[in-house]
Formats: sequence, C-alpha cells, structure tokens
Amino acid sequence: MCYTLKRTNRNDKCWNAHQLAAEDPRPVSEIYDELASNATTILDTAAYFPWWDQARNSMYYSRTKRYPRLPAMRQDLLLSAEQTTTKSGAQFLIYHQSPTNDILIFATEAGVRLLAQSNCWCRNGTFKIVLSWYQQLLTLHLFMRGKLLSVVYCLTLRKDLPTYSRIFEVLHSKAEKFGVQLDPAKVVCDF
Repeated sequence: MCYTLKRTNRNDKCWNAHQLAAEDPRPVSEIYDELASNATTILDTAAYFPWWDQARNSMYYSRTKRYPRLPAMRQDLLLSAEQTTTKSGAQFLIYHQSPTNDILIFATEAGVRLLAQSNCWCRNGTFKIVLSWYQQLLTLHLFMRGKLLSVVYCLTLRKDLPTYSRIFEVLHSKAEKFGVQLDPAKVVCDF
C-alpha cells in the first residue's frame, strides 16, 4: 500500500506503511500513530492517509514476513546470530539451557560490567508479556546517573529458587570470565 503524501515546501513523498512496519521494531500501532500524526498536520495529506483499519493488516502482514514464526515447542526454538547479538555485534544471549531452553539469559559484557560496578540492583519479574512457553521475564536493573537502566533479561520456565540460583550462578560465572566480581550490597525486589 503506497500513499503519496504532499508536504509543503517538499517534494512528494511515498509512504510505504508495510515496509516501515517490517523494518521498525516499535509496535505497529505506535508507528501508525506517528505517521498519522505527521500526515494530518497538513490538510492535503490528511485526506489521503489510510484509516487504522485499512493499514493495520498490511503492516502486521509485512512484519510477519520479516520475522519467522515461532516453532510449536520451546525445545525447537533456534535463535539466529541476528537474534543473539546487538546491532554493534556484541554477544547478547549469554546463556541458554540447551536443548530444553528452560532459561534464556540476555545481557552484554558491558551490562555485566555495569552490574559489577553497582552496589544496588533492582529485580523485577514480569509475567503477562512473555511468550506462552515461559512463566516470566526476570530483569535486573541498576541506577546510573539518576536513571534506572535494564542490563539483564531472563526468560524462565519456572518461578522457583533453583531457577533463580541458576541465573545468578551463570551471571557470576560470566562476570568472572570478564574479569569482574558481582557483589551488590543490596538487591531490591518488587514482591
């Protein structure tokens, strides 16, 4: 779907909603809202801009073509290099319990080093937004320059002490490998 949007003092511009949805990682509704907001500031463009119902299916369809479908079972999940590294090429997936994928831990070396420098960590468990295979997304945060910074993300199958122990064993092992030591004075939990 391609719409020609006229802008004052600019050449005509072609907006391809489904291409943008495929490339931009933000939620599709957020992309649409931003484009709609920009387009409707000029009356000439507002008349040509598609309604959400018209654009939604096309935008979601192009996103599904870019991202492969998840397998039926968690054990069949294979993560590509693109999914396990940052845009700068740093390793992001630091642990997966193969072949079951019961625990996935995502963090960069820089994030682990920041944890080592911080004496206060914050821990949060989120349950509603995770894939149906997992019970929670456990995140570790720290304060840096007055802001809360997320540095570790863990998808877990269970919410129990052995799972949490394993996560911290892995983090300590990775920190040791990076030449730093994890020893926070305080860990704040949101129970």
